[in-house]
Amino acid sequence: MVVLMDTVGGFLDLLGIPADKYAIGGETHERWCLTAEDDGTWHVFWSERGSRFDEVPFAREEDACIHLIGRFAVQQLTQGLLQARQN
Repeated sequence: MVVLMDTVGGFLDLLGIPADKYAIGGETHERWCLTAEDDGTWHVFWSERGSRFDEVPFAREEDACIHLIGRFAVQQLTQGLLQARQN
């Protein structure tokens, strides 16, 4: 399955991430953002007070989407909100 900007919100919803914690396709204060840049790259970053923090650029849209999902998945795991499957 390919994960793109139009489907990434559904994956975040499955993880229990409220929509007010991220912005897809735009930059919103105090949220994790996923943007398509004019140079053809995609960026994931934390937006705060007009600045970008922990910004990571990607050549592929899918890689940026997976990175954003991964950030939230790790956060959910470390906060005990998502359970790791036991083998």
